[in-house]
Amino acid sequence: MTYKGKVMKIRKSLFVLIVMIVLISLAGCGQNQDALQTHDRPAQERDNNLSPETGPTESEPEPTATPAEPEFDVARAYLDTLEYFYQFIVSGSTDFDYEYGTVGIGEQASFRTPDEALQSTGFAITDLSGDGLPELFIGEIAADSQAVSLLAPAYAVFALQDNEPALTFTGWYRNAYFYHGDGRFYQTGSNSAMYSIEGIYKLSPDGLTLNCEHYFFTYEKDETLSEIGNYYNTSCQSDKAVSVELSDEELAEKRKELSSEPVSVELIPFAEYPQWKEEHGFGQITTDTTNLLNAIRVDYASDELLANPGTYDEVIIDASDSLAKVVFMANITVKDFKYLEILLTDCVGDKCIFDIVEELYSINELRPERPLVIGMVFMGSIPNRGISFVDETGTTRYFSINQSGRDGSLFLLEFEYPQP
Repeated sequence: MTYKGKVMKIRKSLFVLIVMIVLISLAGCGQNQDALQTHDRPAQERDNNLSPETGPTESEPEPTATPAEPEFDVARAYLDTLEYFYQFIVSGSTDFDYEYGTVGIGEQASFRTPDEALQSTGFAITDLSGDGLPELFIGEIAADSQAVSLLAPAYAVFALQDNEPALTFTGWYRNAYFYHGDGRFYQTGSNSAMYSIEGIYKLSPDGLTLNCEHYFFTYEKDETLSEIGNYYNTSCQSDKAVSVELSDEELAEKRKELSSEPVSVELIPFAEYPQWKEEHGFGQITTDTTNLLNAIRVDYASDELLANPGTYDEVIIDASDSLAKVVFMANITVKDFKYLEILLTDCVGDKCIFDIVEELYSINELRPERPLVIGMVFMGSIPNRGISFVDETGTTRYFSINQSGRDGSLFLLEFEYPQP
């Protein structure tokens, strides 16, 4: 083969080799482009391209909902209070304790048996203030033959404060409250024929206080005590300085203007309380009422007691033909028992304020096994005698000695007195 022929053959071989390299390169570029395009597509599209026959994919599980907090059980919140009142009635206690709202309940125990009281007294958990959180209403149940009137007073109303029951007010015979609807209560009270009050109050939105709307009271016009005046204000104070005087005609017109009818509150008799407890799923409640009841009870000394002078201590303070012998009995041992002369200075709502005029008698302690009989005289319906003692917590407590306007029975009513 000539030199020229060899050169031509070599050129031809180089041409073929170059063509093959170009083809191979182009093929590789095509594969790389396909790879780049695949990575740029959404995952679902890539999967469809790779597996066109794939069935529907499973949906992702929904997130678990956060459990709701359990609903607040209002009935359970009032349970201890209801248990206390039930045990108080069952025991036939005549102890009066403003702090726990048992004044009216204790008063009726003096003329009713516990069974009668269980049937005649009831309770309701109902929203009286309108805030959506029910109050506890305890009151008298009017007989079916009686219209809803002043025959069905409220004995106590409680509201919840920080989910705990708090006493809003308590009522009794000479300081009675009657529900008139829309959160309003009508109050009527009397200390004697000369001093009387009437008030109209509305529950605060939280049910914890009674807000004064209208207030009437009678009081002597001057120091001669010969003429009684009618007075009116909107601050519920028995104070002539903040009141306007009304004639009898003006008083009648104002009462007519403000008049409203009592509204019945459907009550569950305390006789049905054990069944109510069972229906609400509450087990047997053990409530220690010893410390809730007044440490001291008061009553007229019976002939049976007085016939055994060695079983009690006795002191005569007042000498009078109308002397009454009153016995003080301790539920628990109390210390520094004192018999006091007191002076009424003012009444604000349900609470009356007294000054201590004189300490008439004292003993180091009063024990359950050793009652104390004191001879004393009652002058009118305004309390002028009281007691004080130191209870088991070391607290000095003060009580006025009162006579029921219904039947003359005795009861103690606690009042606050600033410590010296």
